[in-house]
Amino acid sequence: MLYFILYKDYVILTNHFIKRSDKVPKTEIDKAMKRREKFLKKYPEKEIGKLLS
Repeated sequence: MLYFILYKDYVILTNHFIKRSDKVPKTEIDKAMKRREKFLKKYPEKEIGKLLS
């Protein structure tokens, strides 16, 4: 499971997968980072604060 923490105590799940080795596949990391960027562009921190208030 890959995620990032945003705005106080909220966790945003970017993706999950079945890990078959000790290392996280680079494709999964890249996918999570792209989804994080897309989320932050769509919902800037100011907007998230309004949504959660």
